Amino acid sequence: MTRVALAASLLLLLTLTSGMAQGTVQPPQANMPDMMKMHEEMMAGMKADDAKLDALLKDMNAAAGNAKVNAVAAVVTELARQQTIMHGHMSQMHQQMMGGRGMTRGQ
Repeated sequence: MTRVALAASLLLLLTLTSGMAQGTVQPPQANMPDMMKMHEEMMAGMKADDAKLDALLKDMNAAAGNAKVNAVAAVVTELARQQTIMHGHMSQMHQQMMGGRGMTRGQ
C-alpha cells in the first residue's frame, strides 16, 4: 500500500472517530456513497501516478550518459509533483475534518 493510501485511510479513520467522539459526524451510512466515490477516484489517481512513475523508472534504468541524467531528473520531478498533490489532498481533508476551521498555534 502506498503512503498516500495509508495517509488517506488514516485521515478517514481519524475523521470518523474524532467526529463520533464530538457527536458531529453523521452515521457512516449517510455519507458512505460520497466517501466511496472519493476513495475510488483517489485510488484511480494513485494507480495512474504509479503507472507514470513506473514508466519513468523504466526509462531511467535503460538510459545511459546524459540521457540517464535527464531521466533521473524526470523521476525526481514526478516524485515531487506527486508529493505536492498528496499534501494538497491531505490539507483539503484536514479542512473538511476541522469543519473549515484553520489550524492555529496551540490547537
